[in-house]
Amino acid sequence: MKAGVIMIKINNLGYDVAGKWLVQEVNYTFHPGKIYMICGPNGAGKSTLLRLLSLQLNLTAGEVYYNQEKVNHNHAARYATSRAVLSQHVDISFPLSAEEVIMMGRYPHFDIRPTQKDISIRDAIIENLSLEKFRRRNYLTLSGGEKQRVQFARVLAQIWEEPVAGSRILLLDEPISSLDLKNQLEFLHEVKKFTSPNTIVIAILHDLNLALNYADELLLMSKGRLYTFGKPGDVLNPAHIAEVFGVQSSLHHLPGAEFLWPDKLPA
Repeated sequence: MKAGVIMIKINNLGYDVAGKWLVQEVNYTFHPGKIYMICGPNGAGKSTLLRLLSLQLNLTAGEVYYNQEKVNHNHAARYATSRAVLSQHVDISFPLSAEEVIMMGRYPHFDIRPTQKDISIRDAIIENLSLEKFRRRNYLTLSGGEKQRVQFARVLAQIWEEPVAGSRILLLDEPISSLDLKNQLEFLHEVKKFTSPNTIVIAILHDLNLALNYADELLLMSKGRLYTFGKPGDVLNPAHIAEVFGVQSSLHHLPGAEFLWPDKLPA
């Protein structure tokens, strides 16, 4: 691996609450240039694992490394310019405009007031995500799906610039749960576009069909442990689905079928 490229490595990661292990003995290495998706049933430990990776929770056991450096939870703010997190629920109770919410992603990059560079990045993201009609709307008046799109713009603003050295890290916790089908596809398409040779994307997804289409690597969790991992088509086979989800399934490859990309969806 070339010098300066950030990878995420976890060794024997564990987290327990009152003696109950929510995540236990997880080992994995995430490399730049790929979209990793974490799947599994409710209570499998997916969100807890993501919060451990993002340093939102203190580890009970194990270690997290960004590149070769063991992370220091007491200095989590230092990673804010290269690592962004979109949580399941983001509560904002103030009547901010959508563009003001998006600018919050630039807070780690300026002290008091945004620079012209910060404003230009915000405007570029609004244009890229087709959010112009929302930019001056009161965020509190937006629908759940519209709020999620604005929050996605916010986290992209945080790590929009490709770093001179190292990598960007984008962590997404069930990012499409409040979106309709078209917006789900558009969201994941934007994630795919954002992923570059120096970007690590890790997302929790419940829709196994979408995970098959968009993941480069897939991690399947069960009962707080990493059950298996690898290429999506290898991981999501009927035997694994039956064991982890308790559901009988079969895979069908439709000859001549083409995945429906957002630019092919009807207006």
